[in-house]
Amino acid sequence: MITKILCLLATLCCLTLNTPEAHAASCQIMQPQPPDAPSNRPPRKFNPEQFRRDLAEHITKAAGFTPAEARTFFPLFFEMREKQRNLEHQKGRALRQAAEHNMNEYDCQRVLAEVAELQKKSLRIEQQYCTRLRKIVGACKLVKAINAERAFGRKAFKKMTK
Repeated sequence: MITKILCLLATLCCLTLNTPEAHAASCQIMQPQPPDAPSNRPPRKFNPEQFRRDLAEHITKAAGFTPAEARTFFPLFFEMREKQRNLEHQKGRALRQAAEHNMNEYDCQRVLAEVAELQKKSLRIEQQYCTRLRKIVGACKLVKAINAERAFGRKAFKKMTK
């Protein structure tokens, strides 16, 4: 009788330990994580100053700026981008607030009109600064600089998403 009870208990123990959940948990414990697993990587920190230095270096090489051109070009260029970034933050804030507060149709139309005005303002800023930047480096180098900035941004985004 006791032997039958012990056999029954042993069978129950084996059955409960062989459930899919128990098996999956034991497999997780047994298998080491690969070294490039996300949990093993240190958190990435974005350094805006380093990004600006790398961007300036990339644009300087791609557009063929002289040191004098680079010294006068980049303060204006980064000033323009900062103003545009502030407008982008305003647009994002307005759109988020409209979505979070479940605004009515009229209020959403007002927000969309505000976003359109901010986009126009950003374009006006870019046009004004491009006129000034073209006087510094010329049209050909400015076109090369704009393309270099776009290429650098795509490259940086790909690098950050890997």
